[in-house]
Amino acid sequence: MENKLLALLHRFGIAAPASADRSRAVVMSFSAAAVWRIRRAAPLLPTVLLGKTPRYLTSSAATAVGATAVGPSLPALKEYPQLVDRSAAQGRAVYCWNVDEYEDIDFCREVGVAWIGTYHPGRTKAWLEDGRANGTTR
Repeated sequence: MENKLLALLHRFGIAAPASADRSRAVVMSFSAAAVWRIRRAAPLLPTVLLGKTPRYLTSSAATAVGATAVGPSLPALKEYPQLVDRSAAQGRAVYCWNVDEYEDIDFCREVGVAWIGTYHPGRTKAWLEDGRANGTTR
């Protein structure tokens, strides 16, 4: 699977970014082995190790596979919001998924989540921009 994904990313010219910060693609997986294979084949391509429990994401799994970020579910992040600071201390960003309610968007912003996954991207973007424009965190 990873080879097919990398072939597609190469076809579109986004598999080998000049730096991780300038990457136009991010590979996310629940499989630590898949993240490891991507990191070995494309070291500058950002990767997110997804997980449903804080215990898994705060274990050595993310370090062992070289993930550049971890991705807890919203319930996992609410259970252990310190995951954001702990990940930052290890040089990793946090991506939280299925963040669809306004109070959850605000929670993620308050604890320092870098990216969120939502079923309502337009509404979420407007909410975040409105909060910034008003100088509030709601």
